Amino acid sequence: MAVNPSSGCCPEAGKQFPCQGCNISSQCCDSYEFCVSCCLNPARTHEETAIKMKVAKPATAGSYGSIFNFCAGRCRHNSGSVVCIFLH
Repeated sequence: MAVNPSSGCCPEAGKQFPCQGCNISSQCCDSYEFCVSCCLNPARTHEETAIKMKVAKPATAGSYGSIFNFCAGRCRHNSGSVVCIFLH
């Protein structure tokens, strides 16, 4: 995926929230970027639920401040693949 050199942003053309390289049933992706992108899809992850999720188990743990932070935090490297937990 190319980035606009002047703005640092992704091009506006193209599919939003692609899950290319992701196996939806196993919830594994072959790249961190596509895992986060796929997770950001509103059809896969409900923002209201995601931002209420605790970052860790203790009751004192904070919540994710945004759906992006939730998705970035949930997509993890795991021996050559990336696991992403979607909230349906």
